[in-house]
Amino acid sequence: MANVFQKLIKQEFGETNYKKYLDCFRKNVENPEPDTKPVFEDIVLQLEGRDEQMLNKMQKRLEETLLYAYRINRTYLLLFLVYLFASLYLIIQGLHPAVTITALVLLSICFVVKTHEFIINKYCYLDARIILIYKAVLDRMLDSDNIE
Repeated sequence: MANVFQKLIKQEFGETNYKKYLDCFRKNVENPEPDTKPVFEDIVLQLEGRDEQMLNKMQKRLEETLLYAYRINRTYLLLFLVYLFASLYLIIQGLHPAVTITALVLLSICFVVKTHEFIINKYCYLDARIILIYKAVLDRMLDSDNIE
């Protein structure tokens, strides 16, 4: 399961370019200020021939992805509390043990899936750096289109 940033980058630029951008950051992972210029310039080259309407659509997809990642992070605590209280409620109800265990297993599977999604999206630093560069390129290109 890929994080939402990785999915967007692959959708916009393809698997090959995603790996190239990732390799660029992996080489400088110890450096607190990695050289982002090659990635920036490559993204500019990728977007150079696109019209303003296409750039606006790309920016809208980027904004939706950022909001989705934010929502995943913001709702996890609430999800955990719902899981905890639902589990306690099932246990306290005193249902037949097979029903309780089945319900708890299904509830736990759903919670594990959401936890996996949360962790993957929480710790995707390299993808987040690529997204920030992508956002900067889009902002710059759309601002330059509005000036002309």
